[in-house]
Amino acid sequence: MITTVALLLVVLTVAFLCYFETPGDRVTKMLYWIFVALLWLIAAWRPVGVDKDSINYMMMYLNPAYGTESTTVEYSFKLIVQAVRFLFNDVRALFVIYAVLSIFVRGYALQKLSGHMLLGLLIWGCHFFVLHDMTQIRVAVSSAFLLLGIFFLTEKRRRAFLLCFLVALFFHYSALLMLPLVVLSGGRVGRREMYVLAGIIPLMYVLLLAGIDPILSLPIPYIQEKVEIYEKARQMGIMDENVNIFGATFMARVMVYYFVLWKYRFIVEKVPAVSVMVRVYAFSLCSFLLFSGFSIFAARISEFYGVVEIALLTTLVYAFRPPVVGRTLVVVYALFTLCFDLFNNHLLNMI
Repeated sequence: MITTVALLLVVLTVAFLCYFETPGDRVTKMLYWIFVALLWLIAAWRPVGVDKDSINYMMMYLNPAYGTESTTVEYSFKLIVQAVRFLFNDVRALFVIYAVLSIFVRGYALQKLSGHMLLGLLIWGCHFFVLHDMTQIRVAVSSAFLLLGIFFLTEKRRRAFLLCFLVALFFHYSALLMLPLVVLSGGRVGRREMYVLAGIIPLMYVLLLAGIDPILSLPIPYIQEKVEIYEKARQMGIMDENVNIFGATFMARVMVYYFVLWKYRFIVEKVPAVSVMVRVYAFSLCSFLLFSGFSIFAARISEFYGVVEIALLTTLVYAFRPPVVGRTLVVVYALFTLCFDLFNNHLLNMI
């Protein structure tokens, strides 16, 4: 309970203060890093069992056959576990180290991408902090370097992006998803590309509603084998059913995407980085639809790319007059997401 209460206090305080932040202001930056440090304290010192994965990580730490000797676990995790055993002999240090890596890297990247740091921190704290930094801690480090890599893409620094890719891959294999992003342009979205970005989502809905799954229908033996394995597991009740492509949370994200496209020419004047961010967001939405027949893949891939929301949603401030309207809509959206995660998805246990 104390973890959830602490998170709610931080989030509500940030939600209040973000109405008074001034981009580039020294006090705003100081407050921002204070709250980043508070998020680190919550993630690093949370009770084991308050989230869905910490008990599994404790078991991986205590049982080498379950964790450090497993071929499915990244080498970085094995190294960190060995270092923790040698230096501290306490699983708590494992959570502290991963929290340092994910939270402070993500905090630095967000500061670079968004002028409205406190508003971005609110979006982060209301969803991706709980989902990644508190739960999927290996993915959290990887997605933090993805966010940093997106900043380098906006600066047209592809070598730096590739370095972020290698570091992210070292911490989690899901970072392979970063590779397609290296081809993204850092320039403005042109008219033809705007048509593509606007039309890709409806096209995928038409295909899915017509019973044509772009992924499952590929005549590739490996994919067909995975489909058969997945279907058997689903019939046995091991895997979930297909995701709801018309679910409220996903449709809300689609609405945000189209609103950004609608107001793009106003936003890009204030935030040039929105060009790269909206392209990455398209990857997030499309991957959810592409892999809708595989619920786990759909959620994980979409969430990995979706980390760009932390900075993208802050640009909506420039899409409204007066800006306080856009800020309020983002605050409400973020708080709704947190309530959904806590009381519907139960990402945190009340212990």
